[in-house]
Amino acid sequence: RNNLLTNKPFSTYSAEAESYLNKLKEETKELTESPNMEELADCMLVLIGLSRFLPGDLKTALTDKINKNINRTWELQKDGTYHHVNKNI
Repeated sequence: RNNLLTNKPFSTYSAEAESYLNKLKEETKELTESPNMEELADCMLVLIGLSRFLPGDLKTALTDKINKNINRTWELQKDGTYHHVNKNI
């Protein structure tokens, strides 16, 4: 079986990454049940920790993504969320 994050066979390294994904599920459940900034911060900390298993720089990826999203057209959905309509940007 391949790890979702690295697309490499499971090892001690990828098993640790998998544990971060499981922790993220736990923390998002807590955020859903008790929406507050502390629970949101818990989710963000797990995501930041998870970034060490991926190649690249998180700050650069965030900046690039923000810039990409600025150039997209967004549509309001029935559920109150927004989705971009020009996915090729």
